[in-house]
Amino acid sequence: MAGISRVVILDQDSEARQRGVSFFSGEGAVNIKEYTNGLSFWDAISSSRTSPEVIVLDWSISDISGVALFNRMRSHAPTVFTALVVTSSKLKDDEMALLKEFPGTCFLAKPYDASQLRRAVQKCRDESFWIQENIATLDQIFLDLKDGKNNVKERFFAVLKSSPNKYPLVVLATRMLRRMNHNRLAHQILVESLKSFPEEPSLLTELAKVCLAEGRLNDALRLSDKAILISPKNVERLCFNGEVALGLGNIKDAEKRFSQAVGIESKVPLPVSPRLMETLPNREQFKEAIKDNNTPLNLASLLNMTGILSIRQGRFEEGLGYYRLALSVVNSTKETSILSFNLGLGHLRAKQFSDAEIWFKKCSNIAGHLKKRSMKYQEKLALRASASSGSGWNKFQDADLIDEFEEIRISFDNTKSTDEASAEEELL
Repeated sequence: MAGISRVVILDQDSEARQRGVSFFSGEGAVNIKEYTNGLSFWDAISSSRTSPEVIVLDWSISDISGVALFNRMRSHAPTVFTALVVTSSKLKDDEMALLKEFPGTCFLAKPYDASQLRRAVQKCRDESFWIQENIATLDQIFLDLKDGKNNVKERFFAVLKSSPNKYPLVVLATRMLRRMNHNRLAHQILVESLKSFPEEPSLLTELAKVCLAEGRLNDALRLSDKAILISPKNVERLCFNGEVALGLGNIKDAEKRFSQAVGIESKVPLPVSPRLMETLPNREQFKEAIKDNNTPLNLASLLNMTGILSIRQGRFEEGLGYYRLALSVVNSTKETSILSFNLGLGHLRAKQFSDAEIWFKKCSNIAGHLKKRSMKYQEKLALRASASSGSGWNKFQDADLIDEFEEIRISFDNTKSTDEASAEEELL
């Protein structure tokens, strides 16, 4: 087994660690790190500049659950595709379901010998290498979609046929397509793939995310609910499902999913922390925001709309608080730009002009359609400051300053030009 140099072993059993060190040393590894403490292991992994090539993880660590560690590693970009061998005497069915969702992952039952470890490591590495080597191929295939070259769907399925683990490649491909706003093609690929893997939770979740991007929240919730029944310990999926439930106004269902996520991993992302749940708008405020916004894009969208309604009703500190809370859970620079702009407008409404200028400046530093509008408000505020210093400004001009503004909603943007739509139609 050539090419292994960096290995990390987490196991409280000294004999198991020694067997692992002996095996990988024999395979030529020169950098082998051993850990008996899960939190120390995670601190090292998350702060390291270089990721290990192979991780051997004992599931039964006393200071943190194997499920929590696994979720962390597979959501941590540097270790998403790292070859990972999970060892234990036995795993529960829902834990096995979680492991099977991710490429480059194998379960190895204890006790095991050197030949069994070799096969497990080789299988994990083969899958990881294949995925990483073909990311560039997928990028090129989907970039050709924009240029109108060839039949991208046929080319994708040709690559898929050679994959040692097929559904992770589908997940990766459809995430690329979603980032490029090709939701229709992502939807088709997922539907066709689900014919072969009808109970695969990662495919169901990706289809749910496409539905969310298209504004079909009920379908997104139904699909992610089904995925959770199959694999209930995926923290990212529980968070996603909770956000969709919030978007539909199902506060109790959202709280249930967020509680499940917190039960697995205490250091969950901010959207599902107990502190955030305590500061969320009440049910009536959510209903009001949903009614006005129709289909919120995500939690940030819902908080933004609640902030808009609060500001318009003169509850400035409450509204500004919702904007800031939304900023802590944004998913894109576009959302950050919108919330920064709205914070500027909210401070204008509250006649907090210096704070307004700060937020407009932040917005103008983000490329996008709000850059010029933010700069326009900065110019007005600079003129006000200059005139005020010379007593050439009055309260009526303050009213004029905010008279024309309109807050921006975070909403679905599925519009495409006619040329783009027709080109994609031909390629499908």
